[in-house]
Amino acid sequence: MRRALRTLALSLWVSGAGCAFFEEDAPPDQLVCRSDAECAAGQVCFVDGCGNPGGDIVVEVQAHPKAGMHAQDFPVDRLRAEQNLELFDPVRLRGRVSRGTVPAVDGGTVPAAYRAPIHLLATGESHLIPGVARRYETTLVPDDGAWMLPVGTGDYTVTLTPVDPGLPPLLGTATVEPATGGAVAFELPTASRLVTLTGTLVRQGTQQVDADVEVQALDESLRPLSQRVRVARDTGAFQLVLSAEDAERPTVLLRAAPLNAGDLVPRKTFVVSPSAGTTGPLELGDPGAPACATVSMRQQLVKSVPSVGP
Repeated sequence: MRRALRTLALSLWVSGAGCAFFEEDAPPDQLVCRSDAECAAGQVCFVDGCGNPGGDIVVEVQAHPKAGMHAQDFPVDRLRAEQNLELFDPVRLRGRVSRGTVPAVDGGTVPAAYRAPIHLLATGESHLIPGVARRYETTLVPDDGAWMLPVGTGDYTVTLTPVDPGLPPLLGTATVEPATGGAVAFELPTASRLVTLTGTLVRQGTQQVDADVEVQALDESLRPLSQRVRVARDTGAFQLVLSAEDAERPTVLLRAAPLNAGDLVPRKTFVVSPSAGTTGPLELGDPGAPACATVSMRQQLVKSVPSVGP
């Protein structure tokens, strides 16, 4: 991969990693401080404790996001008055998606490339700067099963959701480095490995939900097992598609939520068994009449008056 050497004016992220021990005889860093005066000589007070302001620094470079060059992180052992950093070409998260197999020339089989539209969501954080979040998403059509997403460096959870509502979403993980990027592969289940879960959602008893509501199956860690699907407003019926592996779980969570936040419909999570393939009527319950409150706010103005000496 070609590299471009550039001298940049940088916005520096000073990480609390500066609180590490640099020498055996260095004083221990204070984990909590209120001012530089509470730190040892040569240290300053950061939000997460005392540290050396000139060493063990991590720099995040936002080169040109609109051109696909997202954040790249670099460790800097010792900060200088003029700092040169070597930016790599735009970092890419690359992947492949397949469904089923096709015959190979040697008589065996190879994965069949999936060529229909997919939605990709990559969420994570910087690998070097804790707490610096990353989020990228796009909808695209794979090129013979291959896809590519420009991202910043970091550790990611990648969710692939086919635009086809009859296929469940898939999750993967990837670490994206400045020089090599990252890679992740997905294999969508074939029709024989899909299970349909049907049910009905009501407000209470036989009363239908008078609002647009979506339902989705989740595991105990709230990982999506199905796509979000719309509940039929006239009947309350819905149909979810899970992989055969997820359908073998003893229970899954079924989350119901209104499509429009302004609708007076409660959000509710049900525990259901997917093995039967169907659920009994699920009741959202009656949230009652909306309550109105009048809030009185008063702003107190404080005028600073300079003191006058005697």
